[in-house]
Amino acid sequence: MAATEAVYVYGVVPRDAALDLSTTGIEGGGPPRLLRGARAAAIVADVPDEPVRTTRANLHGHADVLTEAAQRATVLPMRFGVVFPGEQQVQGALLEEREKSLEALLSEYEGKVEVTLRGSYEDPDSILREAIASDPEIARLREETRNLPEDATYYARIRLGELVAAAVEARRSADERRILERLEPLAAAVSPDRELPERVVLNVAFLVDRGRLGDFDRAVDAIAGKHAGAMRFSYAGPLALHNFASVAAGKEAAWVS
Repeated sequence: MAATEAVYVYGVVPRDAALDLSTTGIEGGGPPRLLRGARAAAIVADVPDEPVRTTRANLHGHADVLTEAAQRATVLPMRFGVVFPGEQQVQGALLEEREKSLEALLSEYEGKVEVTLRGSYEDPDSILREAIASDPEIARLREETRNLPEDATYYARIRLGELVAAAVEARRSADERRILERLEPLAAAVSPDRELPERVVLNVAFLVDRGRLGDFDRAVDAIAGKHAGAMRFSYAGPLALHNFASVAAGKEAAWVS
């Protein structure tokens, strides 16, 4: 390790959090540890006083530390790449200067974790076929444009594309709504992604009381079972509160990549 060191900050947890982190973290960093202030503690690691590279390994290392910490404590995450010149600056500019706001956030989110659920159609073409079969106007336009030259059916084809897209989106929206209606009562808050790629039904973060994780897990299992063969799900958690509460870097920090 270089002769001079800086301090990398992963996130903030309650001052009395008991964490013995085994995750390696970012490349070149020392073992993650807690730097305790009067009201909160920062998850930190000593790093060389040189740029922290934005690599896949480092991004995963950052996320892995926060995920391990979230197994045991409420975690306010710091975004990737926050480095302070030393422990004194972390204490002063983060844990002391922002003591009241950190304490308020930790109190507000005490006992809560984030979980994420992403669902995708196994066979998007089947959804398209169902949309076509269920709408008489789509069926009529398909028949109308099937055997005629493109230039003769230009506007009809545009209308057909619009109707198909609307029908597929209506199906996706209905499927998303039914899943959320099952899960929302088990969550304290919900943060859905509205910019979804093709074939993705939903991509949602849920704020869940730690004591209700078992109920939430069982509900997700039931949903996955109900839609087996039609949808594929990816479920993760408990996680740090990435979509609900985070800590911004102060003026003493540097963003390096």
